[in-house]
Amino acid sequence: MQEAVNQGMQGNAAMKRGDFTSAATHYGEAVDLYRKLGDDTGLVRALIFQGAAAQKLGGFASAATHHAESAGLFRKLGEDTGLALAHVV
Repeated sequence: MQEAVNQGMQGNAAMKRGDFTSAATHYGEAVDLYRKLGDDTGLVRALIFQGAAAQKLGGFASAATHHAESAGLFRKLGEDTGLALAHVV
């Protein structure tokens, strides 16, 4: 679990630096780890950030895919605020 958290934090740091390629890589690692752990709460947040990084890189189709998956998870988790966020970003 800690490695997934660390990957997400490294992704956040890369986003702040404007290094969107590195951010996308770190968020992708976090997504993979959260999937393996079965942690939907961590996964949904990593997907939102992965979508944001993809969007910054001009990968709009990829971003839409990540945001759509996160919307489904937010719905499953009953998180209305997250669901709204998934449709805005």
